[in-house]
Amino acid sequence: MTTPRLRLGVDLGGTNARAALVDAATGAVVASHKLRHEERTPIAVARTVAEAVRQAAGQAGVAVRDLG
Repeated sequence: MTTPRLRLGVDLGGTNARAALVDAATGAVVASHKLRHEERTPIAVARTVAEAVRQAAGQAGVAVRDLG
C-alpha cells in the first residue's frame, strides 16, 4: 500500500481556524482540526492556524515538515 499524497487546506474565519489534509488522488479528507481564536492579534491568529495545522497533521500521522 502506498502513502497518499496529501494536500493542506486552511480556512481562516473570524471566529475559527480550520486545517484539513486531503488525499490528492481521491479528494477524501484524511484529517481535520478546528480551533477558536482566543485572541485576534496577527501573531495570535498565526499561532492558532499553525496549531490547527499541527493537530491535523498529527491526526494524519505525518509531520508538518513532510507536507510538500
